[in-house]
Amino acid sequence: MNPYRPTSIAIDFDRTFTSDVDMWRTMIRMFTQRGHKVYCVTGRTETPYSRAELYNTFGPRTFSLLTRCVFCNHLPKRDRKLLLGHRFSNDQLPSLLF
Repeated sequence: MNPYRPTSIAIDFDRTFTSDVDMWRTMIRMFTQRGHKVYCVTGRTETPYSRAELYNTFGPRTFSLLTRCVFCNHLPKRDRKLLLGHRFSNDQLPSLLF
């Protein structure tokens, strides 16, 4: 039995994940082992080049653990997440991304 309450965790790519790649890979592995969903959220436009760059930076193993990569296409992340139907409680405000 998993003693942890599953939650969704969004991690920004540029200057967050990329600031300490090895640490974030370890964290993503820990999050998913405990049943949490992990999303990569980026302001980038979705193109084959952008997707390949994320894949290569995360690495195949970590990339396969992600629930989804959300490309905001230069929209504010809050607006993009709301368009995707995500709802947030007070402790999960859309402006507070890792």
